[in-house]
Amino acid sequence: MSATATTTQTQVHSSNAQHILRLFPQINTQLAAHARSDTEEQDHDLDGYDEEQIRLMDEVCIVLDDDDVPIGSASKKTCHLMENIDKGLLHRAFSVFLFDSKNRLLLQQRASEKITFPGAFSPPRKHGRVAN
Repeated sequence: MSATATTTQTQVHSSNAQHILRLFPQINTQLAAHARSDTEEQDHDLDGYDEEQIRLMDEVCIVLDDDDVPIGSASKKTCHLMENIDKGLLHRAFSVFLFDSKNRLLLQQRASEKITFPGAFSPPRKHGRVAN
């Protein structure tokens, strides 16, 4: 005799993740889906920026809890607003470190025309925390 089992997987969030999701209702908890566009409406805070820079604000970022566990997605604009960063909104990010033969680190300065962190040097960071 054979038995067939059906397993249903339920998405369980830590209490920290639940707190983040309450603070940021614009987070889409379906990672495969596209984040709601925050720039579809006319954003006066983006007035004067290049069309391509504005379009890039719609890119989707993976939102994380404090344990680096993905809990949803949100637009790049939502993830890079200082008010959201200050409240603890984290997203997946990466850095590339290039060293020359003398073990010197190459730093890149962001263009002054960038919407996010204009003129900043690329640091080894995950927003809100310094990486190890």
